Amino acid sequence: MRAMRTHRFPNIPVHATAISLGTGPLGSPEVPPERAFPIYDAYAAGGGNFLDTAHVYAAWIPGGEGASETCIGKWMQARGNRDRIVVATKGSHPPLANMHRSRLDAASIAADIDDSRKRLGIDTIDMWYLHRDDVTVPVVGILEALAKHIAQGHVRAIAASNWSPARLDEAAGIAKSRGLPAFVASQCEWSLAERSHKRPMGGGNLTTDAVTIRYHEQTGLPQVPYSSQANGFFAKPLEEACRKLPQYDTPANRHRWEAVQRIAGELHVTPNQVALAWLLQHPQGGFAIIGPKTVAQVEDSLHAAKVKLSHAQWKELADGHG
Repeated sequence: MRAMRTHRFPNIPVHATAISLGTGPLGSPEVPPERAFPIYDAYAAGGGNFLDTAHVYAAWIPGGEGASETCIGKWMQARGNRDRIVVATKGSHPPLANMHRSRLDAASIAADIDDSRKRLGIDTIDMWYLHRDDVTVPVVGILEALAKHIAQGHVRAIAASNWSPARLDEAAGIAKSRGLPAFVASQCEWSLAERSHKRPMGGGNLTTDAVTIRYHEQTGLPQVPYSSQANGFFAKPLEEACRKLPQYDTPANRHRWEAVQRIAGELHVTPNQVALAWLLQHPQGGFAIIGPKTVAQVEDSLHAAKVKLSHAQWKELADGHG
């Protein structure tokens, strides 16, 4: 069996696998630890080692605040595998009850990093993302605050989630000119199914578009996208998918849906695997965060790392022609 591709991020000793496990509800009452542990075990058994969580994860579920990070910490302790896992978490998210309140100040950053380390049961977070941006907050102050946590050994590398190419570029320039730590990755929504411009994301979330792809092409900054399987758009019957996920109901995505079904049949794989393989093989992609809630979903997604699309198949999906 072909091993999953990996990438070495600066300052992180363990190479991260291309497929990252998103852990939003894992450990919460929605997916309690007794169901979450087998999901982690299946992911690790399939060769995965890149966990994606956040300080705010599961807080939207009653009784779920902090559950995602806490569950990861308990699982790593039970399995004794901390030295083989790349732990990525995010912080400085606005309060869920007041999404307009910025939390990119030094005190909020420090509080979230400290909380996350305690919940995860680790001294050092491998990759720490700024979960949201606020363009009114100067980048230099943010990077200076994060530099202190790297110097103190609390964080190995920093990254940005839902930051625009313009702000990423500004941060890169300031980091270079002032000798401050630079972002090692960026995280936005991205999948084979392009989001309709009529239904943009809210809450400060950003979608990868042509400008974003061009920026990453020019800079080489890795993307680690969420919603990488378009919430199962390609796994559902077409009309059901368009009804339940109207943000993806576009002529191009309908063509892609048809092409995915045909290619899945040709390769004897599932539609989800085809869609995920497309992203993993994208020249400016290569990573994908999956969000399974069952062991079967983990195993299905991990198989995508072994799917090889031909150039013609990949381009047909990219172009959206059925």
